[in-house]
Amino acid sequence: MLNKLKHYIFIIIFIPLAALPFFANAYSTVLPPLVTISANPTTITYPGSSIITWNSQNASSCWGSSAWTGTMAPSGTVSVNPSQTATYTIHCVNVNGAQSSASAVITVNQTQPQPQSVINPNPNPQILPSVYVTANPQTLSSGNATLISWSSSNAFSCFGIGGLAGSLPMTGNQQVNVYQTTTYGVNCSNFYGSNSSQVTVSVSSAPVYNSYPFPTVSLSATPLTITAGNSVLLVWNSSSASACSASGGWSGSKAVSGSELVMPAVNTTYSISCIGVAGTVSDSKFVTVNPIVIQTVSAPTPPVATVIRPAVAAVTPSFTRTVVNLRPVQTALAAGKCDLNQCLNDKDFSEVNLVSRNLDYGKRFLAAIFIGDNGDISWLAYIFAVLFIIMFAIIVSLLRKLNKQKRIQIAL
Repeated sequence: MLNKLKHYIFIIIFIPLAALPFFANAYSTVLPPLVTISANPTTITYPGSSIITWNSQNASSCWGSSAWTGTMAPSGTVSVNPSQTATYTIHCVNVNGAQSSASAVITVNQTQPQPQSVINPNPNPQILPSVYVTANPQTLSSGNATLISWSSSNAFSCFGIGGLAGSLPMTGNQQVNVYQTTTYGVNCSNFYGSNSSQVTVSVSSAPVYNSYPFPTVSLSATPLTITAGNSVLLVWNSSSASACSASGGWSGSKAVSGSELVMPAVNTTYSISCIGVAGTVSDSKFVTVNPIVIQTVSAPTPPVATVIRPAVAAVTPSFTRTVVNLRPVQTALAAGKCDLNQCLNDKDFSEVNLVSRNLDYGKRFLAAIFIGDNGDISWLAYIFAVLFIIMFAIIVSLLRKLNKQKRIQIAL
């Protein structure tokens, strides 16, 4: 009975406790977002400013409405300068979609007149841009040039219309040649809208007096022909021109008159163009660059030493042997007075002593072996001398042994 009671107590107490987290998650509540906003000061005099501060809790995202729009951070501060009384509202929402809002009102006193079309370096974003376009001259003959000028205020961007095309700066001018009556315009815009201005340039059939003289420019290059590595002085002068630019071997904007030192490496054309109210002119000069001539000096070819080697000719041996004194022959060969055959056969250079049992070809053979390339005794001569001494010692030793054996035999 007691065991059953413990079993029931376990079921009644512990099972509900184990299931409690599931019920808590099922019935948990996400708190709604809380939003506060304030303005300091709440009343300003135009064109004064006010600081708006807002904070939120339990919010996943916020956005603004009324006097301001767009996504907002959950908390932040911003400075505003409304031109009239304005309400600033912020909305915040949590993950479950619950939403909360708060607003702040800034009262603006209009004690000063609000400007309408004044060029302001810090334009009010609620003022539309203004733009003004002129042409000078506005009437001309076909093919002549006119200067289109424009200016704008309270604008973020401008582009051309009619005879002008593409993106344009807020203020500028452009010279164009007109061949028929053409309208030139500029359109400028900001966040609150856009405005445009146009001017029509008329082309008359009869010549029209142009108060602006046609520009001129002259360019000189000194010298016109150089050797690579040298420099050229460019000098230019213009009249009735407002700006000049270079092209070809040089580039960039140039003064209406001036000079510049250049150093071309190859043949180069230097051009300059100048623009004036009445048109555009240009001039150019061609500079010839000669390459550097490198003179090649050939080193003298060293003399090739001719080595005369004695030739061993096939001759018929004779029964007369000769001993040749080679020292005069070597001296004559070294001095280049004769070749080997001439030196050996010439009595002025050779001393020949007849000795019994000597072959005629022996002198040639000995000369070929014992005379070196420079006429001195060759290393073969020393080798033969050593071998001769060794052979002589061996023969003497053999002869002694033979004599000893003969004596022994005779004694026996």
